[in-house]
Amino acid sequence: MRYFVQDRIFPQGKLAAALSRRTFLKAALATAPYLYLAGCGSSSSSSATYDSVVVGSGMAGLAAASTLAASGLSVLVLEGRNRIGGRTYTNTSTFAVPVDLGGQWFHQSPSNALRAYAAAHGYGLMAQSPELFYNGTQPAPPQQYQPAESMIDALESEIETAGEAASHGSPDESAAQATANLVGQPWYQLGEAFIGPLDFATAFPKLSSQDFFNYSIPQPGDTMIAGGMGSFVASFAAGLNIQLATPVNAIAWGNSDGVQLTTPRGTVRARTAVVTTPMGGLAAGVIGFNPALPSAYLDAIAGLPMGNFEKIFLGFSRQVFDTPTNSLLFPLVDSLELAAVQAPLWGGNVAFCFVGGAQARQLVSEGSAAMIAFAQQQVSNLFGSSILNYYQNALTTAWLNDPWTQGSYSYATPGNAGARQQLAQPLADQVFFAGEALSVEYCQTVNGAYLTGLTAANQVLAALGRPSISQAA
Repeated sequence: MRYFVQDRIFPQGKLAAALSRRTFLKAALATAPYLYLAGCGSSSSSSATYDSVVVGSGMAGLAAASTLAASGLSVLVLEGRNRIGGRTYTNTSTFAVPVDLGGQWFHQSPSNALRAYAAAHGYGLMAQSPELFYNGTQPAPPQQYQPAESMIDALESEIETAGEAASHGSPDESAAQATANLVGQPWYQLGEAFIGPLDFATAFPKLSSQDFFNYSIPQPGDTMIAGGMGSFVASFAAGLNIQLATPVNAIAWGNSDGVQLTTPRGTVRARTAVVTTPMGGLAAGVIGFNPALPSAYLDAIAGLPMGNFEKIFLGFSRQVFDTPTNSLLFPLVDSLELAAVQAPLWGGNVAFCFVGGAQARQLVSEGSAAMIAFAQQQVSNLFGSSILNYYQNALTTAWLNDPWTQGSYSYATPGNAGARQQLAQPLADQVFFAGEALSVEYCQTVNGAYLTGLTAANQVLAALGRPSISQAA
């Protein structure tokens, strides 16, 4: 199961020793030059024309901009929000501990280049605590939860088998089609909730088996970072020329003199543009392209809709949890509408409930008060109703309503696993795309966004006749 790893905390400053040289090199060798240069940047150009304009200051945008700036190019980052970080954002003011409203895990830890970077630079990391299935308010004994785990394993096996067949030319079945022989068996709904809404942020009928098969899930699993993923990602902005609250409304491309980006503050001209806007925003037309994007790109964007994954954080006046730090708790209920709870966050008096898929969409539509009430019910179901006597405050997300994302992260619909590679193709050597949606093995992750940012930067360098960063380094 994806989150299960040994519970181990690495104190800050001791990470390099904890991570063996062989493990670090295996995880990060190919991208080590980028990691070293990230955040160094160069001074902004005094000219009105830039070598490259990066649209978006999430992980993909910061990776691309840092790489290009480190290569000596003039780079400007335009960000529509009044903050950097994109879909990573750490809140440090509501609770006594930082909480991540967006991405928070280093997924696929053994092969995660960003995790290796964080480890080598002394960030406090914690391997994700084991999942705990609860029967009511008590941890379920193995004889109760093992059948559910077996069903999850069986579902993943069926989807992977169908996905592998699709990679060899067979029709790309949905996860629902791939697991049809298991429908009606005990724990099927829990398994679908676990793999679908709570992981891929969508239900089985919408999920491509081939996309699931392509996704890399190496053990041991996931890692969390002290101080928050959003704060970590923000550190990559050091030295970069970033204009906040400057959304890009339109991009004119295909002319011999480069691209023109229209913003509320005027037009910006550049030789190239790297667009990291999430698929939800692109599908909604937050950026107009002139000429319009070719049909292959439009089809790819349509084939990578945004899943829904939302969080509700609850703060308490005292420590009310008796579980290991950052434990993931799942009610042992055979239902597609499954919610999970993580508590206590970094040992503080904070828990958060997360939901995905249609349930997340419904809760966001009902508003923050309904989301908080829902989370309170989930927490009291696991820890007893008396826990609410110590409830203090709450914080909710609504990525569904964010105009630039309109969801949380991408998934491929059946038959569209190849859409990720399509969007990774440069457009007239002037427009380049990046973001988690373009990553085949690491989609839906901060690491995937990072790696695609590096790829886009190298594509820009090639288009401008510059050596790639690995050659320059």
